[in-house]
This record gives sequence, C-alpha cells and structure tokens, in this order.
Amino acid sequence: MIKQFLSRSAVCLLLACLLAGCEFANRGSETELQADEEGRLIQTVVEPADNSIDPAELEQYVEEQIVSFNGSGEAVSGTSESSAASAGSKDESRDGIEMEFCKVKDGKIQIRINYADCSQYTAFNGTACFFGTISEAKKAGYSFERAFLNEKGKPAEDAAASIAERADEWKVLIVEEPMRLRVPDKILYTSENMKASGRTTAIVKETETESDAADARAESAKTEDASSADSGAAAEETDTDSAEMDQFVIDDFALYYVIFK
Repeated sequence: MIKQFLSRSAVCLLLACLLAGCEFANRGSETELQADEEGRLIQTVVEPADNSIDPAELEQYVEEQIVSFNGSGEAVSGTSESSAASAGSKDESRDGIEMEFCKVKDGKIQIRINYADCSQYTAFNGTACFFGTISEAKKAGYSFERAFLNEKGKPAEDAAASIAERADEWKVLIVEEPMRLRVPDKILYTSENMKASGRTTAIVKETETESDAADARAESAKTEDASSADSGAAAEETDTDSAEMDQFVIDDFALYYVIFK
C-alpha cells in the first residue's frame, strides 16, 4: 500500500529506494488488515524507515491522496483504471476513508487508515479484497478449489465438504497482499499460504520450498478434479458476477483466505 502511495511525486523520489523494492515479501506480523462484523476495515501499515524520511512530508502526501480519493471516489496514486472500476465508484452517501495517523516512530513508518468496506480498500489500493459469505465470494469469482489448513495449521481434509455445506453461513476475508489478518470471530480455516496465530488472527506462512508448493498445488488439483462437474455448473451461474476478479487476473494461489464463523 505504501508503494502505491509513493509511486509518483517528490515524496516518491525521497522514499523510492526504501519502499519501491518491497515486493510484499511477507511483511511480517506488524502490517495488519482488520475487519469488523459489518465488513469495515482498519489497515495498519508498518514499514522500515530511515533518516531520509520526512514525517511531515509523508503525512501531507498521504493525506492529499485520501482527500483526493474521497472527493472523486478514485485513487490518484497509480491505481489502474480497471482496478478502481472493479471495486465500483464511491457512493457519495457513504463515509470516505479516514487516516487515523501517519508517523515515523522507532525506525518504522506507521500508517493507519479506516475503510467503510472492501470496495473502498480495493479502489484506493488497487489490490483485490473481499469480505462476505463464502457463497458471495464464489459469486464474485473467487475459487475455493484449493487446499486449506485448520485452526491448528494442519491440512484440513474435511474443508471442501464443510465449506460447501456452510457456504451461506460462514464468512471469508480474502486479500491479495500478504499481511496479518484479523477477523471478528473464530477462525475455522486458512488458505495453505497462511496459518492461524490466535483465535481471530492469521499470519502469512514462511515461504515454502518449491516441492512443498508443488505438493500443495497437486493436492488442490485433485480436489478440483473431484468437483469439476459442480464447479462447471457454478461457473455458468457466476459468469456475470465475476467481472470484479476478471479485472485483476490473479492466480488463486496468490490470494490469502481466512474463513471464520
């Protein structure tokens, strides 16, 4: 997200060396996205800083981006037009995004921003984000034909059946950027690239070896083959609802899922 902020302007020149190379290599346990029961989001970004960072200039720049977004409903810092469109334009009756703080402390950039929902988050950051029931996620084009871990971080062989049975009841938070996720109720399953770190929190797993990743994909492929008939029928039903995901063209394995009650 910070890389998104700093893609243009003089501030970018000051911070590019520090931030532009951050390719989301597990941001660790500090950067977090928290969702409440209504789907409102709190994004807390924590990134390394150095003496070249001017806290006042950074705060002013971020604030300008937020003010501009709230005025137009579109991000202005390099978010692609298609990404913003996929989330929908901002409803004028809905509160805009809000920055709680932006500071440099203890050698780290710390920014906290509040969003009314995932569509605001997507439009502002240009990255995929979903909050809702599993059924709603499927209609939006997200696939659940993949391996999942239980709340203990172990492979969940029963996940596919349980997810299908409770699809209208259970909810899911899905993001594109690796970071700690905090949900409003007990975690049931995570995608294989995450693991539960508490009752309501999950963190990104350490990078797997190529063989481990291949095994996970092979297991997911078996699951997909077993349910190909059902998924084929579902694809016809959700063609018109998957436009949002079509804008991103994201590999399912690059997304992070947390399923909760």
